[in-house]
Amino acid sequence: YTGTYTAGPYSTPSTLTLESAPLPFIFVTMYMLGTFVIYAVLLLIAVSLSRGHGQTVVHVGAVAASQAYELARHSGQIGADAVSSIPPFVGGYNWGEVLGFYRRLAAASPVPVVAYYIPVLTGQAFTVGQMMELMDVPNIIGFKCTDMNIYLEQRFLARLPADKILYHGADELLAFGLAMGREAWIPAAPA
Repeated sequence: YTGTYTAGPYSTPSTLTLESAPLPFIFVTMYMLGTFVIYAVLLLIAVSLSRGHGQTVVHVGAVAASQAYELARHSGQIGADAVSSIPPFVGGYNWGEVLGFYRRLAAASPVPVVAYYIPVLTGQAFTVGQMMELMDVPNIIGFKCTDMNIYLEQRFLARLPADKILYHGADELLAFGLAMGREAWIPAAPA
């Protein structure tokens, strides 16, 4: 897709070019850089271009939880295979609030949800038991663990139900993750 777009009435028109790559697993990770409508249109284009090239997982994390819920609904309606989201963290949230967020996101999403565990970014470190409680939420298929603590990731893996996925997230430790039996990786930076 190549087209011209204008972000606002006083903006200079710009050219937008999106190319799909035949990757086995494509992650569409566009953060809120513009308005919700622009983001929704970009998602439609990206998901459309990704068809036939693997599964498409749209990251719907937003500062406002209501936007994450709406983006999850939209992503499912336009053909995404799943959605993912970081937990709310700006201003500090406790475990009950994070669990409540993911319950609402999973209920709002017509497609499966991948949760995130990134304590270095969120400042929220949760127990193995808490993360397994999250895995009991209907429509959550797994979570991305981005932590330099390989021991903790191994403990998550040992307790993870067989029908759930633990995505490895620490790019610097990918070799260790693979050695532990990780079958899935969500890179933190563009590959």
